[in-house]
This record gives sequence, structure tokens and C-alpha cells, in this order.
Amino acid sequence: MLRCALVLTLMQSCLAASVLWAASKNKNWSNPTNWIPNGVPTAEDDVSVYPWSEVKEIIIDIPACVKSLKVQGRETKPIVFIQLESFEGMF
Repeated sequence: MLRCALVLTLMQSCLAASVLWAASKNKNWSNPTNWIPNGVPTAEDDVSVYPWSEVKEIIIDIPACVKSLKVQGRETKPIVFIQLESFEGMF
């Protein structure tokens, strides 16, 4: 029984979470209430930013690393990442 519980725990911790930018006033990446579900994304998370978010500027105010970053949609105002030092991945 203990072996099964350990395997399930390890499997759950290896799964990436989908995290959505949902800020309404605050622009800081570090604010856990800016994300759905609440909490700052980690290196295991897939992050999505959509144009219907009220806040179009995202201030990267802490070191941030995510599994993936998806910015979608058509919008007349661009989504701006402030203080972004580096960006790696496929374009």
C-alpha cells in the first residue's frame, strides 16, 4: 500500500500544471493572485497569456522560469513583458 501511495505522489509531482495570467490591476509576475490557479508559476508549469486579460503589461519582478509560455489572440494593444532578461525556446 505504501509503495502505491509513493508512486501516485511521484506521478502527480511530475505532471505540469496549466497556469493562466488573470491579473486585473497588479502587473507583477510575483503576485500569486494574478494567476489561475492562485500561485506563481514554476519551471514545471505551462503558462498562457490571453488578450482578454485586463492587464496588458507583465512585470517580471522576480527570477522566473516556466516550462512553456503561450501568448494568444488578436489584440490592438500588445502584451508587454517588462524586465525580461532572457527568453529561450522555439519561435
